[in-house]
Amino acid sequence: MNHETACTTDACTTDACTTDACTTDACTTDACTTDACTTDACTTDACTTDSCATPTVLPTDIRPPFDRASALAKVQAAEDAWNSRDPHRVARAYSVDSQWRNRDQFFVGREAITEFLTDKWQRELDYRLEKELWSFTDNRISVRFEYEWHDATGQWFRTHGNEHWEFGDDGLMQRRDMSANDVAIEPSERRLVDAATN
Repeated sequence: MNHETACTTDACTTDACTTDACTTDACTTDACTTDACTTDACTTDACTTDSCATPTVLPTDIRPPFDRASALAKVQAAEDAWNSRDPHRVARAYSVDSQWRNRDQFFVGREAITEFLTDKWQRELDYRLEKELWSFTDNRISVRFEYEWHDATGQWFRTHGNEHWEFGDDGLMQRRDMSANDVAIEPSERRLVDAATN
């Protein structure tokens, strides 16, 4: 390979230009990375993308048929995703035509899910969730949950509810049916304080 100052390979490179893709002096993988990251995707120094650094168990990594261990892992992965409060991350766990009932709202598809979650976390501030496996079959899981949040006035609530999930063979949730009730609480009554990130 011709190592000229201005490198003209098929991808953007620096003067070091030692791979077939965009690299830095410290990068020797097949994609652009930083000193802290050596995965196949371009990331930042903090290495915080879904494809970088410590492997994360995604909800779609766990597929039916479920046993108790995989059902517990599926619930934990869902809890972790929802606690990120990232609508796009959460929506990726659902099929493109996923059917939702959320209390008195009915809608279908990832775009609707993303819009719903975006609105939800604009209203439900400092949200923190805990889920508990209730039961499971080959491709269905039921959970009970509690989450705490406050509104724009500072009033805290604890939401108690149940969810029923149905999955496809690819591990994506095809159907979510959820019922819940909100209870106003005092800040001193919060139970998820130790687990909260905010």
